[in-house]
Amino acid sequence: MVKAIRVHEFGGPQVLKWEDVEIGEPKEGEVHVRNKAIGVNFIDVYFGKGVDKAPSLPFTPAYAGPPPLGSYAEEQILPANKLVSVPPKIDPIIEASIMSKGMTTRYLLRSCFKVEPGHTILVHAAAGGMGSLLCQWANTLGATVIGTVSNKTKAVQAKEDGCHHVIIYTEEDFVARVNEITSGNGVEVVYDSVGKSTFEVVPIISYATCI
Repeated sequence: MVKAIRVHEFGGPQVLKWEDVEIGEPKEGEVHVRNKAIGVNFIDVYFGKGVDKAPSLPFTPAYAGPPPLGSYAEEQILPANKLVSVPPKIDPIIEASIMSKGMTTRYLLRSCFKVEPGHTILVHAAAGGMGSLLCQWANTLGATVIGTVSNKTKAVQAKEDGCHHVIIYTEEDFVARVNEITSGNGVEVVYDSVGKSTFEVVPIISYATCI
C-alpha cells in the first residue's frame, strides 16, 4: 500500500483525501515509479471540479499531459512509453515544476509560431508560470518581448524574466501601448493565457492561445 490523494466527489481543495491505495505490480511494458516531486497545474483544478472529466470516481489527480492520471501519489505504475529520461543533475522539483509548461513553451515558440531574432511578441499574463518561461525563452531567442501584467509587483517580475516592455493593463490601454511601442506595426505573435478580456484587435501575424 502507498499513500495518494484521492477525489471521491467534485469540488475544491476540501475534497482531496490522503488515503492508502493499492497499486499492484507492473505488467509488461510498465514501470513502477516513485514520485519525488510532482507538478501542480491549473488543469488539476479542472479535474477536481469536474470541468475536465476523469475516467471515474474516485481518482488520483494529475498529469497535465497524456493519461493516465495519478501523480498525486507516493508511487504509481506507468506505461514505459510515457516516461522521459531526465539528466540526474536536474533537481526533481525543477523537473516537476517545468515539464508540462516547458514542453508547451517549446511548442508555442518553435512550432506554433517560430520566433526568430528581430521579432516582436506580446505575452499576456507575463508573470504567470507559462508567461515567465515564454518571456525568458523568447528573450534568449533574440525577440523583443512585450508583456502585460495586472500590477506593479508582477511588472517587476516580468522585467526580471526578460520583458523589454511591461504594460500594466489595469492602468493603461494595452492595445494603444503596443501600437505605441511598435510604432503602429504591431507584433508577430501574441501568446494569450487569459482569453476573453484580452482578445482585442492588435495588429499581429499569429495569435496563440495558451490553454
